[in-house]
Amino acid sequence: MGVIAKDGSAIVPTLLTDDKALQQQFGVQVEAKAYPSVTAVWTAFAAGEFDFLIGGPAGFVGLVEKGVPIHLMATYSISSAQIFGAGKRIESAADLRGKRVTAVVAGLWKLTEAQIKAKWGLAPGAGYELIPVPNLMAGVTQVLAGTADYAMGWEPDATRVRQTYPTLKLALSSEDLRPAGEPSIIQVIGSKNSITADVQKKAADALAAMSDKVTKDPVAAEAKFASMTGAEKGAFAEAVKTGRYQLTVRLLNAPDKALLKADILKTMPPNAVVPPKLLDRS
Repeated sequence: MGVIAKDGSAIVPTLLTDDKALQQQFGVQVEAKAYPSVTAVWTAFAAGEFDFLIGGPAGFVGLVEKGVPIHLMATYSISSAQIFGAGKRIESAADLRGKRVTAVVAGLWKLTEAQIKAKWGLAPGAGYELIPVPNLMAGVTQVLAGTADYAMGWEPDATRVRQTYPTLKLALSSEDLRPAGEPSIIQVIGSKNSITADVQKKAADALAAMSDKVTKDPVAAEAKFASMTGAEKGAFAEAVKTGRYQLTVRLLNAPDKALLKADILKTMPPNAVVPPKLLDRS
């Protein structure tokens, strides 16, 4: 299973790799293989270097469209996109118009961008300026320097912003942009098509069991992960404890697929369709 080194999304797979008893309980072998960056791990997954990958739902669309034999297998986490700034909350088109927004231009931003356009009719270059950045903290640096007005990101980095820069406040959440105010499935688990349904279920069940353990004691889990990898402590545990980052591993059910399809469709060009192979094994 590919993971991003020292990233919060790597905690569950890394701890499961270390827990041989839990693997034996579910009859599956799981090994987390760390890569230095988002680009590196996605490139490796496309090349078939490992079997499972945690990532944003829309990110897998391009792989399927290029013929990479993968599909979405399970949910991983539920949370929301969060936009921070030093100014007022964004509650109308007027509040955002003319502003500079930094974002990691990936699947969750694409969804947020589409939701902003649907709600207020604004888009990058047609209402506000989009400044691509590699991560939320890079965007925050620009806000603090005065070269951007808002920085968009997600958990657990959003909690680190709250902890480190209390002068920055939440200006807009993707929950504000949904009619029912609900969070999103921000991360899913993609799988090679060659992995059998039986192995997928065992892997998902083992990851779910480890997710439950981590959720019950995120401080201990984060501390162990930090001791194993040298990652920073504090943000992940707080994000999980507050419920802002919900580890929710389950094989995709019909409602999950419907929600993911609707959200992914919002990120695609007009008249585009979500590849059928994305949500069902081909």
